[in-house]
Amino acid sequence: MTQHFIRLLGLVLLALSTLNCGGGKESDSSASATAPAISAINVSGALAANSMVTLAGVATDPGNLALTYSWDFGDGGAKDTGTTVYRIYTSASTYTATLTVTNTAGLSSSKTTALSIGPGNAASANVTPACQDGTCGGAFTTAGTTTTYTGSGTGVLGFANLTSAPITRNINLQGAALAGKTVTLVFSNGQSTKAAAAPGTGTLASPVLASANPLTSPNSAAIQGDGHEDHEHHQMAVAHSQMLSLNRQVAQEMKALSASQSAHSPSSYSPNAAPVISPPNIQPAVAVGDTKSWYEDYTKKSEDTTARRTCPIASTGRNVVFWVQNTIYTAGAASALGTVTDANLDAYQKQFCETDNLKHGYPTISSVLGDVWGAVPPAYSRVTIADKVSAKQDINIVILDPGAAQGWGGYFYSLNNFLKTASAKTANSNQALVFFINARQIQAYINSVLIHELTHMINFYQRTILHDDSHETWLEETSAMMTEDIFDSGATLDRCSSLTPIACRLDGYARTGGAVSYFDWANLSASSYDMGGSFGAFLNRRFGPRIYAQLMTDCYTPSTKKSSVDCLDFLIQNNGGPGFTDEFARFGASVFGKINEANPPAQYGFPTKIGTLPPTGNMASNYVYSLPKLTINSASAPTVATALSTFTGTTQTYKIDSVASGKTSYVRTNVTVPGKTTLLMTVK
Repeated sequence: MTQHFIRLLGLVLLALSTLNCGGGKESDSSASATAPAISAINVSGALAANSMVTLAGVATDPGNLALTYSWDFGDGGAKDTGTTVYRIYTSASTYTATLTVTNTAGLSSSKTTALSIGPGNAASANVTPACQDGTCGGAFTTAGTTTTYTGSGTGVLGFANLTSAPITRNINLQGAALAGKTVTLVFSNGQSTKAAAAPGTGTLASPVLASANPLTSPNSAAIQGDGHEDHEHHQMAVAHSQMLSLNRQVAQEMKALSASQSAHSPSSYSPNAAPVISPPNIQPAVAVGDTKSWYEDYTKKSEDTTARRTCPIASTGRNVVFWVQNTIYTAGAASALGTVTDANLDAYQKQFCETDNLKHGYPTISSVLGDVWGAVPPAYSRVTIADKVSAKQDINIVILDPGAAQGWGGYFYSLNNFLKTASAKTANSNQALVFFINARQIQAYINSVLIHELTHMINFYQRTILHDDSHETWLEETSAMMTEDIFDSGATLDRCSSLTPIACRLDGYARTGGAVSYFDWANLSASSYDMGGSFGAFLNRRFGPRIYAQLMTDCYTPSTKKSSVDCLDFLIQNNGGPGFTDEFARFGASVFGKINEANPPAQYGFPTKIGTLPPTGNMASNYVYSLPKLTINSASAPTVATALSTFTGTTQTYKIDSVASGKTSYVRTNVTVPGKTTLLMTVK
């Protein structure tokens, strides 16, 4: 189902431009014309051939300008950038490494350090155990370059190439316990940039069963989903080009205006203060049977609807109103795609409005993430809707049948939060808290869409309105799908079915064969949603909902200068993980290695997660959560992965081999691990 959030920061700036707020962003033109100073190059790691050396530069700039770090390692190989870099010297010698630091004024300084690289240790393992408990679900012992597998459970071995250049590794697994096992090599580029080379599986030197050619095209017959999901993905593809065009238009407006507009300070208003003016658009209390015409932005026409359900939410003081297009409502129990019955509405109201530790909807989600609206900063009060002390804005859920040609499943469009008088762009605003649902979906998917779009609505107010911030598309959509995973009361099964949309995301990503970039959502493809939803479910089970709640309340980028990936990396580390790159690699190994165990190796898989989330972020009290175990269907991941000639940032690929019965070894030589790429190998 298409679940879109159009972030209207551009329109916010457009509205603000009419208020003469003044101000502008300080440029670098006032900076000192002095070159940066390099105080040190710190070196760590074994100074030996074929071992990894870490180099870290320490520099300052007199004018406090931003700095870039460039490295020449003195071995004639590829250069690298960054404050901390890594290098593997392949032969013993003395090398001169040079660091050049350049500021945004174009001035630079250089510093060198001599590295005396001694002979390497030829008897070192090429891959090592790669999980928290050491045994990784199976027992491994290493002697020289040989690793012996003696376990019966899933084992995980790995190698992280922290350098920018490709490195070859040899895999030499021995042991009688290998007979009949499946070995999966999963490559993960956890960086936002393309690797300098594509992964390569080298030469297979031990016999296996049904060994496919490495990293070639997937078998199309192996990647057919169930009917509901295929219908969902088709819907997404139809709508993406329309939404992308509108996103580009808004982005262009934002870019043109942002240079001359300064952000307001969140501390310049009181959250409990009354709005500067009373909005003219708050409607009287809505009763079942009331009618209203809503402007729908895809079809660009108004639809007549009737209020079919209302539910007051005591914890927030808001009413929720379900509006249904008059021509698709059926009072009887019979249901078909494109129609809405009383039974459907009862289910949607139960999903969205009720709350306890088993059924989670708007009351619980808002207690974790914050509410959908509230007091607004003075700069916004004349252009957006606002709550009154005596009457808060309703949440309006409008269910329509936009026609088969309209491929969206649901969307929140924040332009509707603006008054019609805010600008020419808002002439068709509904002046209401509203999101739209496409009735041409099965009930279970609509249940998920309801809380997905609620997340976008909350995020717009909590981040954009209150903090002039917004997540990048990949993290915004991941956050909304994490809501589905945590709070969808219909998701009680661990496998993909009509009741478990988030489990279908997991199967959908497994079927892609890899080659999907997590950060590159430019085409808003269905596979991007499958990957983002799956990774969100992985994080939920690694860290619990705490990290999900913090996505709404931590890392406001205007104040911290953190990008969305920096924010997620920070939150992972803050919750006890090593960082985004490592978790991304473990996620890939869990999916393509099909780690389905109820008790998987530590840090891997999608096991049941039960616990209590103490007050965090917007939460005022404990929240008890229970996340079901998720299972990848056995036929989901094709034996052969998608062909790769390059390795785009935040992309994964894999190779699956089966060790023949009675065989006691698995050997691959010259396996290519691209720069900044992690290789994880599952044995099960």
